[in-house]
Amino acid sequence: MTTVICTQKEMAADKRVSWGENPTFDTLKIFKIKNSIYGYAGDVSASLRFIKWVEQDFKEAPIFDKDDDKDDFNILELTSTGIYLWDKQLSRMPIKSKHYAIGTGSLLAIYLLDQGLSPREIIKIISKYDGFTSSEADVITLRKNKKNETY
Repeated sequence: MTTVICTQKEMAADKRVSWGENPTFDTLKIFKIKNSIYGYAGDVSASLRFIKWVEQDFKEAPIFDKDDDKDDFNILELTSTGIYLWDKQLSRMPIKSKHYAIGTGSLLAIYLLDQGLSPREIIKIISKYDGFTSSEADVITLRKNKKNETY
């Protein structure tokens, strides 16, 4: 799967993807769309349909297979108001913790966040123990504009 880590200021994700019987490859798993940052873990095809839906201003909601294992994914969203978790039912749940993580490395990531490590450092550590997480990470940070608004 993957590891996506979110604090109140930034989101980081490893780059490794496994897709069917193909060899693993690196790709982007976090996206800046308008005033939010999104990161995915789970079914790549379903996750990218979700991202496309967000890019199209939530018009024409994607349809996901109701089977428990098919189209299974989680999306983290980081905004100036906090961290949110989305699922394939298109439910958006606020996370009241100061940080959160999804994917195969999520439990270790949350523990290491509690120890004060940065998301980039954590991805590197997790890659040593989780074969589904690469050591390379993409990081996107929430920024403030001239009006002191977060974007």
